[in-house]
Amino acid sequence: MEKGRLSSFTDVEHAVRNGNALLWLAWNGETVKAAAVTELTQANGETFCTIVACGGHDRAQWLPLLAELEAYGKAQGCAAMRIYGRRGWRKLLPEYRTTRVLLERELTRSSRVPGAAQHEVVRCRPGTVSDRDGPGSAMQRSAVASRCIASGTRERD
Repeated sequence: MEKGRLSSFTDVEHAVRNGNALLWLAWNGETVKAAAVTELTQANGETFCTIVACGGHDRAQWLPLLAELEAYGKAQGCAAMRIYGRRGWRKLLPEYRTTRVLLERELTRSSRVPGAAQHEVVRCRPGTVSDRDGPGSAMQRSAVASRCIASGTRERD
């Protein structure tokens, strides 16, 4: 969960405690072998059952129980089951397909886009600057910056 930086234990725990997510346990009558957390989410008028956290040991003993989570999702009227996880899950679950990719770029103070010109971003208060040179044009960006500075309407970050 935290290794993939998709969520934190605290956030998932809070969702379970508030009833916004379900905690599923796989146990053999003596010890817990695995735990998973599912959430029902909405997108474009469809409901999805999403596994937001899953882990354990002796995977061969509990991985087949994924069918129970899928049955729950189906009973809830979900269009599909989704899993947020690491790439290794693809090998374990060949019946699932990759539908989206999460792209991530670390943002630090020293991050610069190679080969790109580095410009200052200027925000002006609404209604103080007109777009006479067209959105995104170099003329418009420099004109906006100078007009914001000259008029004293530049917003501070």
